[in-house]
Amino acid sequence: MKTKPLLKNIDLSKYERLVVLSPHLDDAALSCHGLLEAVRKKIPRLVITVCCSQPPKPGLNKKTRGRRGFAPPKQRRAEDIAAMEAMKCSFVHLGFPDAIHRRSASSGDFVYTSEGTRSGQLRLDDANYIEELYLIISRLCCNMGPLILVAPLGIGGHVDHIICAQIAMRLVKANIKLLFYEDLPYVWRGTQPNEKPYDAKKAFERLGVLPGSKFSVEVDEYKKASVMKCYESQLVLLFSDDDEMLNAFRYASINDQAQEIFWTTKVTKN
Repeated sequence: MKTKPLLKNIDLSKYERLVVLSPHLDDAALSCHGLLEAVRKKIPRLVITVCCSQPPKPGLNKKTRGRRGFAPPKQRRAEDIAAMEAMKCSFVHLGFPDAIHRRSASSGDFVYTSEGTRSGQLRLDDANYIEELYLIISRLCCNMGPLILVAPLGIGGHVDHIICAQIAMRLVKANIKLLFYEDLPYVWRGTQPNEKPYDAKKAFERLGVLPGSKFSVEVDEYKKASVMKCYESQLVLLFSDDDEMLNAFRYASINDQAQEIFWTTKVTKN
């Protein structure tokens, strides 16, 4: 499929804001840094990060307490604030727990007890969480003028990414243009080192929609890497070293220029 330059195919003057949905405290910078930088002087930008809360009592999921890359939410929020300030970008932190910490409202048990259960299939116990999140994001995004809403496509199958994608599709109205971003690091590799990368096809199938147009935005991989170093606690989980990080940011390149990739679908009003 031909990739078109996004900023040459969208009239930013028609929109009041660009809103990026970030499931976790690093997703917007990982996948949308180039876009956020490209529109900095053209349109107000807002990053809404969903999973920013303290783990609910009585504490952490014991199976994940010692996982590589774990850091207290307070530290992760501080890292994200530093990254947003570096990009001079407005942001909102929502007090929802990461899937790894979510408990059932009825039983009190952890909804997702392992990495495998957090991939691909949403649990019924997440229904109340999803509805509450939908209503909050709706109030933050809708009924305040036309906007561009940028959501994760859900490549890699992480349930928090899928939930954001599904909510974004529900929010689409005449004054909202929806774009999906390809989720790093999953589109560059699988969930583990040396695993084959995921592609967009399965993510579209999971959402029950067909891909529409494919767009690209140029990104300065070195500037993006500088911002990503704000997320010190997560770098050990994401990349083995700086070279690997830069290679990840070059996963999609056109004429040796690193790109970020965005999609529309054939069932939205775009």
